[in-house]
Amino acid sequence: MRNKLLISFIVLVLITPYISSAQSPTKEREVERNRDMSSSTEPKRETIRNKIEEKRGEMASSTAERMQNVFGNISNRVQKFMQTQKERFEAATNRLEKLASRIEARIAKIEAAGTDESESKDLLDEAKAKIETAKTSITLIVFPSVSDSSSSASTTAELMKEAFQTTKEQIAEAKEDLKVAHAALVDVINSLKSNDD
Repeated sequence: MRNKLLISFIVLVLITPYISSAQSPTKEREVERNRDMSSSTEPKRETIRNKIEEKRGEMASSTAERMQNVFGNISNRVQKFMQTQKERFEAATNRLEKLASRIEARIAKIEAAGTDESESKDLLDEAKAKIETAKTSITLIVFPSVSDSSSSASTTAELMKEAFQTTKEQIAEAKEDLKVAHAALVDVINSLKSNDD
């Protein structure tokens, strides 16, 4: 038994260099292959990183362009809305002026018949002043420019909201002035009717 152990030990000592030399080239080849793969994948990784960065840059610039287009479209729609409102109000003012001139002609005709219409004339003068006030309010309707290229999208959106809110307030004021002018003309007509009785 002792001999068997001794022989096994000797065989093991003699075979071990052959086993280790057989494994070493495999490990060396594997390490070399890994080195080759890492050296060949590093440039690929770099090109992929560069492409990703380019895409990010393109997306950022295209996003900025789209936001500018959106804000431009909104601004155009608001300008169109504002212009339509101004045209409507100016047409209403023209109708009120025609009505005032017709009332004035009516007052002149009634005075020619011998009736005193000084109260109606005073009311008509007030109505004409209110029509002029309405005209002034209409000319003050303006949509301020918010095209500031240095500001961010959220800042531009806030500026546009504030500008539109200001424009809406101007439109509401002009509308109210037109209503007041119309009511003044109605008062003139009512005073004419009461004088006829």
